Amino acid sequence: MNRFSCGLLLTLALFTSACGTGEVEGPEGTEGILSQPAELGSQPAPLWLRHEVLPLSEFAGGAATNGAGGIFTAATHGITNDYSPIGEGGLQLRVSRFAPDGHRLWVRTFPVVGIDRPIPDLSGSIQAKLAYGAGGIYLLGTVFGEVRFGTSTVRDASFLARLDADGHPIWVRKLGAGDEPTALASDTAGNVYLGLRSQRDATEGSCALTEGVIWSLTSFNSTRWRRSIGGRQCGGDRADILALSVGPQGQLLVGGSFSGTLQFASGDVPAPTGQSIPFLGVLSPSAELRWFRSLPTTSGSITDIGGSALGTVVAVGVHRAHEAGSTGQISWGSDRLLANDNIDRGFLLVAEPNGAARWGRDLDHLDAPVLAVEPLGSAVVSGVTRAGNENDPRLFATRYNLAGQHLWTREFPRGNGPADLYTDAVVRTLDAPDSQGDAFLFGQLSHPADFGTGERVPVKTDLFLLRLQH
Repeated sequence: MNRFSCGLLLTLALFTSACGTGEVEGPEGTEGILSQPAELGSQPAPLWLRHEVLPLSEFAGGAATNGAGGIFTAATHGITNDYSPIGEGGLQLRVSRFAPDGHRLWVRTFPVVGIDRPIPDLSGSIQAKLAYGAGGIYLLGTVFGEVRFGTSTVRDASFLARLDADGHPIWVRKLGAGDEPTALASDTAGNVYLGLRSQRDATEGSCALTEGVIWSLTSFNSTRWRRSIGGRQCGGDRADILALSVGPQGQLLVGGSFSGTLQFASGDVPAPTGQSIPFLGVLSPSAELRWFRSLPTTSGSITDIGGSALGTVVAVGVHRAHEAGSTGQISWGSDRLLANDNIDRGFLLVAEPNGAARWGRDLDHLDAPVLAVEPLGSAVVSGVTRAGNENDPRLFATRYNLAGQHLWTREFPRGNGPADLYTDAVVRTLDAPDSQGDAFLFGQLSHPADFGTGERVPVKTDLFLLRLQH
């Protein structure tokens, strides 16, 4: 059997696994953990799967681990009307903590009330990313309606909240009206880093100025610094900060995309006209730019970034050739990665600590890949793959070592399901710090899927948390 035996599993009604059928945990629905022996040859084995089966739709927001292997997740729960939640009740942001064996230790709920207008997308009236640092949790998100954190209330705004390690609110800050959250990271000292898409009213003629911003605050809610990546531009051109991570020496790893021309002390960095191109870079702990690299011959973005204990920087993204001026080629060291003009292709890049290219890999047709980097430099990429069949998206995970050698790929077959629910997705991949190479995958599924533990059938859009053994 696996390290986590059937005797450790939560047992729930309407839930059958290799360990039998269990009992009801609570009135909201059923949720539990699946476990099976690791008899998959060279393939990574699922140590356990937690599939939350609730009557309404859920939307995964973010996840993080602490140094002991505990997992924290944030998700929107109770979505009943995907398109217009005016007057809807029961919506809430939930923050949960899980033990390394998958048992949930606690859950904290933050209800949303007073929803009086349509929302801009389908992920519920509240969304939040999550990071962990110095014994506390950060939530960065946006609410349409009203949510209360302790004695503080936020209405129709973006926010940053800090909770203690047991999920109790410490403070909350309402962000400015022009600041839209795009990324979040935290360091071991508890400092937090926000990626923002920032827009200000027209100050030069009729031009509205837009920029990508990184804002760092202490765990006591005071500003450390606020840094623009490339300055403000007109016409919607800007840097989009889509990925943040803190390196082993406290350096900040940054990835995303940009259009227009970014301005740095070392010189301007332009993107081809009408094109949005990927970039990655590193800032010092005091926000000084150490290096910056753009990929000007392709269109796309860096979607996630991480660093090893050796100082190497690992980035994953998607690119394409169908935008004007784009050849769809990435030249990274001695590697050439090509996209075509009708699909997004994933790519994986590794850079030396000084920004020099080490190697790159083509990851075929992917949607929104995410990344976990193990301290010695191997990387697990996960998300949705369409490799081999555009009409057959499957959740997947793949691992490469620091030398660029492909170690394994695991796809999770998908069954038929309704087309009008949320897209299946992995929103966060995490290294398990209590092991040497295990990985957590946190996301959502709207279609039946087999994670190696038997087919799981969602009620609507359900959450899952999976631990893969290396």
